[in-house]
Amino acid sequence: MSKARQLAQKPTQPTGRKNLIINGAMQVAQRGTTFDETSGDFCLDRFRKPNAGAYTTDPTFTVTQGDGYAAKGFNNSLKITVDTAASGGSNLDITLFSTRIEAQDLAPLSYGNNAAKTATLSFYVKSSVTGTFGIFMYNLSSNKEFITSYVVNSANTWERKEITIPSGAGALTSTDNNEGCRIEWRSDCSGTILQASNDTDWKTLTSARSITGNVNFFQTASNTFEITGIQLEVGSVATEFEHRSFGEELALCQRYYQIVDLSGSVANRWNTNYANIAGVHIYFPTEMRGNSSFSSLTTLTSRNLYNLATDLFATSGGMTASINFTRSRAVALYLGSASGSLSGSSGDPLIISGGELLAAFDAEL
Repeated sequence: MSKARQLAQKPTQPTGRKNLIINGAMQVAQRGTTFDETSGDFCLDRFRKPNAGAYTTDPTFTVTQGDGYAAKGFNNSLKITVDTAASGGSNLDITLFSTRIEAQDLAPLSYGNNAAKTATLSFYVKSSVTGTFGIFMYNLSSNKEFITSYVVNSANTWERKEITIPSGAGALTSTDNNEGCRIEWRSDCSGTILQASNDTDWKTLTSARSITGNVNFFQTASNTFEITGIQLEVGSVATEFEHRSFGEELALCQRYYQIVDLSGSVANRWNTNYANIAGVHIYFPTEMRGNSSFSSLTTLTSRNLYNLATDLFATSGGMTASINFTRSRAVALYLGSASGSLSGSSGDPLIISGGELLAAFDAEL
């Protein structure tokens, strides 16, 4: 093979996994596929839903897992619909949606030294509102921000946007599993939350979060905003989106949030010092980012503990559950009876019965 041909075949961008964004194709939706302003902070996995609560009259909205952009290979998207319009307020600090990246996952960008690299953020967007939207990025280690914008040119039309991120984000003093960088898609900001023009490099954090002239998305009912194919990669050129299998993407998301079915788990009744408590260890299918919080997604009063030694129910009126201790690979739960009395003897094996018992474990940034 000639030298010229070898050079022609040499890739100009890094090979292998390149996208620093998890769930950029909006495939994974462990928490559900429909959300509103009253449901928790998150919507589709790894993405926080709109923060739009600073108006005189706040909007109502719905976030759904949309149909995506099939022509480009995306079966899903994140879609925001304004149900009732917002009005009033000053110095509005509004976020359409956002995501956060672990500090250690930013290593490929080599921030803070002479080898620091330019990055490119790209995505497909479709909105009923045309005009300027803001992007706010924040490096927690260096306390630096980068504010820029993109323009939706045609209403209700998929458009690809490409944004160059300069290399001057400052040192990554933290390279662990804590938050390293956040990216926020912005609209509706006003007053002191605005700056006049796009940044050309990172700068020390200010009060600004968006660009003068950003659209007022939440102030008209029936407005829609849809996005998919979000990619953050090393280099100054936006390359084709890195599609990953659903199974791989799910495992990446489960590092931060996962749902486990506890039904059929075997617990052991503790000794007389803890007469009404049983203990069970749950091992996660995917190691989590760190210690997690626990919540039951199934009504515990509809499930009971069955004593395999006595062949009788050990609980009446349902069961209770709380965390004993938690680790990144496993969690230990206290189990008890809603009535306060757990029948049986020390060491008796108890099984969770009554059907599916879904529990959520959360280690989000």
